[in-house]
Amino acid sequence: MKIRITQSGGFAGVPIELANVDTTTVSPERAARLERLVAKTGFFDLPAQVDTGRRDIGADNAVSYSVTVERASHSHTVAFQDNGGGLTPSSPPDLAELVHEVVEGQSA
Repeated sequence: MKIRITQSGGFAGVPIELANVDTTTVSPERAARLERLVAKTGFFDLPAQVDTGRRDIGADNAVSYSVTVERASHSHTVAFQDNGGGLTPSSPPDLAELVHEVVEGQSA
């Protein structure tokens, strides 16, 4: 399974890859945790765009995030707007734990 998290928009408007994880290249424990979190969120059943109650911060500065999970031949992307709290606080509650684990695990 592969999980990619990207950020787009903002002042510069340049897409940034925040994390990219392939579970075949991480420890079995981390791979199992990521698999559990994807299942827990019901990721493949989430809509392509989720509402985060984003504050209107102006179209020029709007930041959005996308989370893409690829498993076997199936891929799904979920996008959401920054609500002013950054990546994890802007994530829908059921997705925040997965996002946190993927991004924080990149720096470990």
